[in-house]
Amino acid sequence: DDDDDDDDNDNEDEEVSTESVSKPQAPAKATRDPFLVGVRFSKAGRRLLWAEGPSKRAESEEAADGCVQMRYHNGPLLQVSQLSGAQSLCWMSPSAEATKQAPANLSGSAAMVMQNHGKGRVLLISPHPESTADCDLLPEPGKVRLRRVLQRAVLLAASGPGAHSWIEKELHIPCKTDR
Repeated sequence: DDDDDDDDNDNEDEEVSTESVSKPQAPAKATRDPFLVGVRFSKAGRRLLWAEGPSKRAESEEAADGCVQMRYHNGPLLQVSQLSGAQSLCWMSPSAEATKQAPANLSGSAAMVMQNHGKGRVLLISPHPESTADCDLLPEPGKVRLRRVLQRAVLLAASGPGAHSWIEKELHIPCKTDR
């Protein structure tokens, strides 16, 4: 039995050369670090999630071109088919500083999508308005104005299609009349 053990250990001290073995190189992965995206609201998205009364010029978080910066950290890239009952409430594109690290198909992806389903409503959100801060891209509570976008999205989803008018009233938006 001792002879068998010695035979098994004879090759333990030999070094194996890896110089002749070539490993395939994986393509470089996109960074998973957070970055800022510019979000542009649709007319319905602006009315339901963003508008609070002041004009665009009075909104400190909104650029002159109507773009609102939000933190993005690898959220889903949503595309809404025209055949779908879903509605894009806003779209996103990478900020100028983030174009190299952003996924190629991020620009034009829906940032927030809403669809009624049965007696309920589904709202999908890709960026992180709740944790968008002035200086850091940390997952900490961010700007109050942008956290309200998430709060309003939750209220919108909770209201469902049958109760849609109450949220418009609570958001200080005139309700449509059936005249």
